[in-house]
Amino acid sequence: MALNNRAQLHQLERELDEALPLLERVLSLTRDLEDHENVALALLNLAMVEIGRGHQDRARRFLGEALAIAEQIGSRPVGQSVVEVCSGFAAACGEPEAAAYLFGAAQGQIARTGLQRSTADESFLAPLIAKVRSELSENRFDSIAQSRRSIELSDALTEVRRWLSRRQPVSTSESCGDE
Repeated sequence: MALNNRAQLHQLERELDEALPLLERVLSLTRDLEDHENVALALLNLAMVEIGRGHQDRARRFLGEALAIAEQIGSRPVGQSVVEVCSGFAAACGEPEAAAYLFGAAQGQIARTGLQRSTADESFLAPLIAKVRSELSENRFDSIAQSRRSIELSDALTEVRRWLSRRQPVSTSESCGDE
């Protein structure tokens, strides 16, 4: 927990290069403990850092593994977090409609479960969603997001899986991949 908290402080300060080794250590420790929920959360934190650093291929791999764990263990908090981080990833990939769709699905989960984002997660997501809102227009963004608020978590995770599968690994440069 201490390493993770320190890493999140670095994330809040946008000191992503400092957060990365701490989160890699958290991932290693949680894997050793076979603590699947915290492995998934470490993967999500690593994905957010890599998105911020512009390393989209690594982010995609971390998100794919976190998604698989969320589905395997049936954790609502992890599943909700996967959808949230993927909405930010879609925004970073220049896919505003996918970002709005996934953000709406995540907001619907928050409304149903009451599970709120951490401060670090909110600081990652807020600027990306603000960018998407301006790209789509406030009304278009709200319309897309609102249409997805009632989606069940399992359906949102299926949509995340489809969306991530379209992000192909890029061997020569770090990007979100081609359709």
